[in-house]
Amino acid sequence: MFKFYNYLNKIDIVYRLILSLLLVVGIITIVAYEVFKPSDKSLLSEDNWCVDKIYYKQKLIGPKSLMAFYIKYSNGEIPCYENADFRKNGNLILPGINSTIISGTWRLDDNNKVQIKVDTLQDIFQGIYDMEVSLNTLRLTSKTTIIYSHKDKTSPPNLF
Repeated sequence: MFKFYNYLNKIDIVYRLILSLLLVVGIITIVAYEVFKPSDKSLLSEDNWCVDKIYYKQKLIGPKSLMAFYIKYSNGEIPCYENADFRKNGNLILPGINSTIISGTWRLDDNNKVQIKVDTLQDIFQGIYDMEVSLNTLRLTSKTTIIYSHKDKTSPPNLF
């Protein structure tokens, strides 16, 4: 450590100021990111998720909701047909598997795991899930089921 200070004293004052400024900006950036980054709960619940694939016991089974209606947007944007909607109030809507949509509840426990309870298809959907969530992707993994999703950019944000 002492050699590092000796090295700094040999550097021109302008370079020392630039180095100090970069260090301060870096520290402020890291602190601001940690303070203002959205929580996993808000990432999960503020928007709808477009469900791409559902695997049950390592077999691709869906999503395959029945009685879904589809809208084609005039701007050419592709709508999401199979949504997962994690409401802030704890209610949940999941796509069906050769069925209508699935209703249930969800909560995030202290270990950052998602606990899901559903009214139908309990063998497939009910359980405790490890969550990998980012600004655009979501992966929920339980002992038997994996749900892959991406952020639905065609639906309005969740307000409830």
